[in-house]
Amino acid sequence: MIHAPNPPMTKAQHLALGAALLKVIKRNAREIRTMTKKSRRKNLNAPEKFEPGDRVQWQSQASGYTLRKTGVVLCVVMPNEPPAVAVSRNALTLDLRRAKGLVRNHRSYLVRVDERGVYWPRANKLRRVPGRSPVGA
Repeated sequence: MIHAPNPPMTKAQHLALGAALLKVIKRNAREIRTMTKKSRRKNLNAPEKFEPGDRVQWQSQASGYTLRKTGVVLCVVMPNEPPAVAVSRNALTLDLRRAKGLVRNHRSYLVRVDERGVYWPRANKLRRVPGRSPVGA
């Protein structure tokens, strides 16, 4: 299929196009500034780094109930790594039914909560609890 060339633009059309492009550029610049401010704020609240054996606590919600869970960090899950890889890297034998998910783009942790099992909570929700427990606890 052969396309006919576009007719030349008039000066008014050039000005209208330029004004429309300028609006888009300004809007995009505003959005980028907003995103940058948000990311700076997020970095101020960057999650703490934990090591295996650290006691941590977080809250979870389900069916209208809020539960506070406290557990022990078993291993570190590196960014873009499934929990199963972290488990095998640390030579642990775990039941990962509650630690499902693909990958996360940040450092995260597998946490054992007493009789409840192993969880993979969001790292930004974890808070350190005073005291340290052995990894097997």
